[in-house]
Amino acid sequence: MRRLPFKDTSIYEVSCISSIEHVPSEGDVEAASEIGRILKSNGLCVITIPMSAHKKSYVKNHWAADIPEMLQRLFRPCLPIILTKFNVDRTGNYFERFFSQEDINLRIVRPSRCVRKDYFTLKSGKLIKRVYQRLVPTGVLTVLEFLIARFLAVSKQMQEADAIIVKLEKASWK
Repeated sequence: MRRLPFKDTSIYEVSCISSIEHVPSEGDVEAASEIGRILKSNGLCVITIPMSAHKKSYVKNHWAADIPEMLQRLFRPCLPIILTKFNVDRTGNYFERFFSQEDINLRIVRPSRCVRKDYFTLKSGKLIKRVYQRLVPTGVLTVLEFLIARFLAVSKQMQEADAIIVKLEKASWK
């Protein structure tokens, strides 16, 4: 994502779904810049980004991040094998950034040289959060996640949002 193999202004639409937050260090900024570089004038980009539960961005980089404590204790010896079976690869370096409202602009919108045209936030209820905090790690049971997604509230309210879907547009050169 840091060096996309496309010519400048050669792509009309880009989607970046559940990925830019996993590029370590300044990789999210570099990836946003690359998206801006390859987008044509008036080109569109849709990015999903996890929101910080705090006022500031933060990073999770432990291989067992977001795996409920009970599951970690119960399956510690075989947990990496189980994750691999569910196509969740956390071997090597795991990295995930959770963005504050301010950092969405600083780390994604500005480097992309695009304009934020629209956005929607996603917020899950207490029951859904409890499922992921205590029973099932995110990304393991995609069928369950598909069903749970039906219970997410979609709004423009950023406070206490779990994620944001941002639509960016590359400014036209007129």
